[in-house]
Amino acid sequence: MVSCHRNVYKSFETLRDAFAGLKAKDAILDGEIVALDSSGVSQFKELLNRRGRAVFFAFDLVWLDGVDLQ
Repeated sequence: MVSCHRNVYKSFETLRDAFAGLKAKDAILDGEIVALDSSGVSQFKELLNRRGRAVFFAFDLVWLDGVDLQ
């Protein structure tokens, strides 16, 4: 996982494992990583402190297996 500023994420192991299970050879997904509280509300402080369950919300599939989808 790489941020829009090209920072490679070394945490969020659960999300990395989930992405590794995708059938795509290579893909670019535009989205947001959030930490949700028990009511489903995003809690930015929890995300910064790597607490709670990280969830990825995809907004767009930009690239898939060599094809630019923009």
